[in-house]
Amino acid sequence: MLNEFEQQLFKFAEQARSNVVQARWLEAQRLVKRTRPDLVPRFLILLEAELATIKDPPGPKALIGGFRLNRDELSLVDNLELDESTVLTEVAGRIEVRNSLPLYLLGQRFGVLAGKPAFDAETIPVGPHSLCRMLRQASECLELSGEHRALLYRTFERHLSPLYTTFIESINTYLARHGSALWYADYDNGAHCSWLSELSLNSLSALCSSGPGTQLAVNLLRSPSVEQPFSLLASGFSPSLMDLADRGAEVEAALTSANQAAIGQL
Repeated sequence: MLNEFEQQLFKFAEQARSNVVQARWLEAQRLVKRTRPDLVPRFLILLEAELATIKDPPGPKALIGGFRLNRDELSLVDNLELDESTVLTEVAGRIEVRNSLPLYLLGQRFGVLAGKPAFDAETIPVGPHSLCRMLRQASECLELSGEHRALLYRTFERHLSPLYTTFIESINTYLARHGSALWYADYDNGAHCSWLSELSLNSLSALCSSGPGTQLAVNLLRSPSVEQPFSLLASGFSPSLMDLADRGAEVEAALTSANQAAIGQL
């Protein structure tokens, strides 16, 4: 997704009608190249927090947690935030409409897991509205202006939309099969272990695409907990890694992006 986003920024720069506008788009591209390694780890941290707090009392979750500058700039900032909120709401709304039934079923199942009434489409932790909130917060590390973030959100929609139905249906199938045991792993079932290993390996590979993500993965492996769902997922590919007293450095080296092939060998 970020590769396409960078290409889109360069394309807009080429089509710019003034040097000022062109410089703005090229600067956005440079910012993305410099800051993009932080996006995935930040997004995963937010997703984990969303899953880990499903039993907490509901609170307000605005799509935009806007910045405030000074009194004279408030009107302009409010307008920019409104535009950004509109883009995110439209992106989430289109995905929701195309997946209304699977999201309804998933909301029922998350309600059972949390011991609460059914979640609606706007509060499901892996629903389109939640994912857009996470992207909005995670993308702050890119240091982009409003118009460039709007382009990022539309790029995100193009990549997410073709995959989202399968993603949601897979979660529904898993929860229907295992009931309330969201993080259940049957290590005596070969097919289940193979599926869990592939999922865990892919999750770790994405997480370890940057230095901060690598350290986060090591911490997750070191202290698996039901309060940190990703820690259980990360440790799923190799139960022997639960004890890292003497293997911390070895694991951290294996989880670097330059040595991702070694992950499955530990």
